[in-house]
This record gives sequence, C-alpha cells and structure tokens, in this order.
Amino acid sequence: MSTVAFRKVAELSNKENVELKKVELSAEKVELKMDFSQIKKRVDSRLKELNKIHNVFIKLLPKIQEVKKGYESLKSTPKFEEKEVEKYFKDFDKKASDLGIDTKTTQFYKEYLDTIDKVGQMDDIVQDLKARL
Repeated sequence: MSTVAFRKVAELSNKENVELKKVELSAEKVELKMDFSQIKKRVDSRLKELNKIHNVFIKLLPKIQEVKKGYESLKSTPKFEEKEVEKYFKDFDKKASDLGIDTKTTQFYKEYLDTIDKVGQMDDIVQDLKARL
C-alpha cells in the first residue's frame, strides 16, 4: 500500500472514529437523561421546612438569649439562698434554745420549711434550665 493510500485509509478511519464517538456520546446523553423531579421536589420541600424552622428560631433567638442571660445571672442563687436560710435558721434555733423554746413549735419554723421548699424549687428550675440550655 502506498503512503497516499495509507493516509487515505487512516483519514477515513479517523473520520469513522469521530463519527462513532459522536454516536456513542449521543447514546450516552440519551442514557444519562434522568428524571430529577422527585429529588428536586423532596429537596424543595425540605428546604421549605427548614426555612420555617429557621425563621421561628430567628424570631425566638432574642428570648433564648434573654433566658441564657437570666440563667447565668441566677444559676448560683439557690445555693446562696440555701446557705443564707440555713445560717439564719441556725442563729434563730440557737437563740430559741437559749430561751428554752422548741423551734419546731414556732411560726418561724413553718416559714423556714416553706422557704427551704421554695429554694428547692429554685434549684429544680436551675437544673432544668442547665439541662436544656
């Protein structure tokens, strides 16, 4: 085979390869055409849900920050109040004992128990806030 003939064969072969590749790519494009609508609908729906949640969060954020600030300033209050109440009660109990008075029979004792209960409620609230924040 002559060089000219060889070049012609090579040229025809290249043209056929190019045409074949175009056909193959066209077939692949057909095969790759997929329906994305269900995924898109799901993503759109979830984005809408997340936007709603985010908007609610943004509206609540100032209140959440207010709660956190309040919690930070009051979180040690129950322990402080418990110490103060116990200290005051011990002082009263000592003075009452010196006078021969049974502390448990006094109005002061009832108020003490009520106050200790309220301090316990304060501590419960602080612990709940701590767990949730």
